[in-house]
Amino acid sequence: MLTPDQQRLAAEAATKIAPACVKAWIKNSPAMKTLSRVCDFDGAAMIACCKASRTYDPARGKMSTYFSKAIRSEIIKEIAREMKHGQVSVWRISLEDAESRQPPEEERVTNALDSLSALSRDEADLVERRLFEKTTFEALAQEAGRCRNAVRKRLMRCLDKVKFHYDDSAFS
Repeated sequence: MLTPDQQRLAAEAATKIAPACVKAWIKNSPAMKTLSRVCDFDGAAMIACCKASRTYDPARGKMSTYFSKAIRSEIIKEIAREMKHGQVSVWRISLEDAESRQPPEEERVTNALDSLSALSRDEADLVERRLFEKTTFEALAQEAGRCRNAVRKRLMRCLDKVKFHYDDSAFS
């Protein structure tokens, strides 16, 4: 049970910090957009605010930092529960229903190619060279004057953008 001060702190964090943290989590991880339809990220954020209000000490750091870390941790736990059990949400549909709702193959290809338009010319060039021309990360890194891991991370961010745009266009 929370004390009145802890309740006030949890309510303040739930209204000011939690929505921004959930929004940032989904924005910075586009692959999580589909999970956000299944998982209750907002509920997990509220639970995190209540738990964190019990142990928060203003002398040890900023409230936003402490609560945002607690919220991120609780969202990760929510994702782990969903991945483990797979039946948490009442909105889950069967695999057969999902396949029947898929657009035809030609439309999926068109949507995927249209999703490449979400990238800048440099990003699209990177994706095309790596995926279609099979250029190695080492060659791309040498041309860009960066390390291999930096180029790989940039490519993954580009692919996340494409996936995010594809999910919006194909299934909205």
